[in-house]
Amino acid sequence: MAWGPLSRRAAVAAALAVGAAACTVGEGAGGDPAPASSAPAAASGEVDTVVSHGTLRIEDETAALDAACAAPGAGEIVIAAVGTLEPSGRSVEVYFQAYLADPYIAVTVDDGESTELLEASLDERLEVFVTGHRVAAGAIRFVRNLDLDTGTGEFVGFGSIDVDCGAFARDLPAPADDG
Repeated sequence: MAWGPLSRRAAVAAALAVGAAACTVGEGAGGDPAPASSAPAAASGEVDTVVSHGTLRIEDETAALDAACAAPGAGEIVIAAVGTLEPSGRSVEVYFQAYLADPYIAVTVDDGESTELLEASLDERLEVFVTGHRVAAGAIRFVRNLDLDTGTGEFVGFGSIDVDCGAFARDLPAPADDG
């Protein structure tokens, strides 16, 4: 399924919420990570999510990412990830459609006071590399305020993403029910 930039933006908000929920690590007693369930998903009613890890770079800042990876169809990989840019401490949420035909990446950067959306420039094709479970894109020209009519935006800097997907789900997990 090929999505245009406008429909992607609608999906970004939902996917980032899903990715943040999928990448949240629960705590057990004493602040230790919650133990993984050995019960099958159908029996427990829960979906086991393998947290994958990666790195996002934007200019001179780097974020270690916790990610959820999905492979919804042939030639399609979707990654939703969260992390913190260092040294600034700004939090990031990443939505990466590593599609062979029409790749897309959006990064929401939050400094606690304001949030901005960075996207890959439409001026240059986003090159995606998939090797086994490793998904990467380099020389990403990030812009803010991307105008979908003209394809222009305010240049922020160059960056890259590299994620080692521990496993691929068929779809990204649904957000946790807070009720």
